[in-house]
Order: sequence, then structure tokens, then C-alpha cells
Amino acid sequence: MKRIILSSCIFILILACIAGYLLKQEAIPTTKGEILNEYNKLPNKNDDATSEFVDSILNKQYRKYFKYHKLFCCDYGIDEGIFFATVYTGDERYEFSVNFNTKTGEIKTTASQAFHAKAIRNSVEKIIRDKTTLKDYSIAIDSKSSEEFKDDFNSFVTDKATTIDVTFFFDNEISDYDARNMIDFMKAMRNKEFNGHLDYLVDDYFSETFDYRKNYTVEDIKT
Repeated sequence: MKRIILSSCIFILILACIAGYLLKQEAIPTTKGEILNEYNKLPNKNDDATSEFVDSILNKQYRKYFKYHKLFCCDYGIDEGIFFATVYTGDERYEFSVNFNTKTGEIKTTASQAFHAKAIRNSVEKIIRDKTTLKDYSIAIDSKSSEEFKDDFNSFVTDKATTIDVTFFFDNEISDYDARNMIDFMKAMRNKEFNGHLDYLVDDYFSETFDYRKNYTVEDIKT
């Protein structure tokens, strides 16, 4: 009986040691101080070494959001203490920018934008299909680099730092019907609390820019 209890205790101790080791291995530095402390341990802080370091931090923090594809930095460099790079996933379906301040440990990325881009496009395209008959357009999504990763869709798209701009294209002068289509589209975007602007292109002529949050008449759009 004593031998069984002793064996059980040893087994539990081994499991505890393994768990502690794994936790240590997977520990994710999250604060600027923790990240800077880890960075300062590097024997070499050239471009390549810094890129590998940022790779490791991003993979620990964000990999789970990108279907566990490995993240890696490309087109990188350091300028006045700021490491900059374009980050890709292993399947090249996602890309975003990253800036790492090697003096403060601050890491800012546009990872949230990359994570939500497809869902945003699908949502905007659905509005266009439901509220207009317009077929030719482009969608541009932009957000400021941020330390915080926003995995909640509504939280990200309603943030004032996120803009969704749409351009409609026409071969000929727009009609009243076209203008009403664009007004309906902007109203639907406003109801969704999306931030951004609309403009349109007729041949080589670009219209003025219209803010989703404002109300316009057909005459405003056509002027």
C-alpha cells in the first residue's frame, strides 16, 4: 500500500514538473517591460536576430488567431531603434505590419485588421447586394497600428481608428437612381456603426468624399 502511495506521489511530482516546464516554455511576455527584458537577453541585436525575436513573440501572442499558421517577418529592418516588418502567415493568406520599439519594448501591429479583413469585406459586400444594384466597386480597410489585438468583430469595426472606404465605378454620368443607391448604402453602413467614406469614379473624374455619418441628398452626391 505504501509502495502504491509512493509511486502515485512520484508520478504526480513528475507531472507537476512537466507542467511547470511547459508553462515556462510557453510563457508569453505581454507587457513592454517583459518584452524588453527578453530582448535585452539577446547576445546579438542585428536585423536578423531581432526579426527572429519578433517572430517568436508574435507567434506566441497571435498564432492561434490565424489557424495556427506560423507567422514570420519579411522585408524587415531597424531605423532609429524601431524594427519594422511585414508579417505573413505560412499559408500567405494573411499579412500585416509590425513595429517594435527596441528601446521601450512596445510592439504595435495591424494584426486585428488582417484577422477581420475577410469578414469585413463579406459584410460590406452583403450591404451592397442588399441595398443597391451597383456592381463595380473597391473596398479599402485601414486601421492604426495597435498594441491591443481585438478579436471581437464589432469591437474592431466600430473603433474610430478603423475605417472602411468604398469607391464605386461608373462608365457614364451617374443617374439619380445611382445617387440614391449610394445614399442607401451609406445609411446602411452608418446603421452598422462602420466608419469610413464613399466616393465614386466616372471615367477619370473622382467625386468628392462622402462621410457615412452624414446625410446627403441626391443633388449633393451628383454635384
